[in-house]
Amino acid sequence: MKTYPAIALAARHGRHAAIAIGVLALLITLIATTAQGGFMPFAWALLAGVLAWAVARLLAELIEVIADTLLPR
Repeated sequence: MKTYPAIALAARHGRHAAIAIGVLALLITLIATTAQGGFMPFAWALLAGVLAWAVARLLAELIEVIADTLLPR
């Protein structure tokens, strides 16, 4: 029977990785927009961090569903 270690790793650590991806995206966009100043660059950076977290979380949950339903235990 085939084993998929990458799927198991993503299913086990995907939610924590999603948080890390969101925080990293927020920090990168905040650093990039600091030079511009003002409120709107900060708002866009915050939106980018939240969207990155949401997409990563969605993918992590999708991998968890695939691992639970399709892979043998």
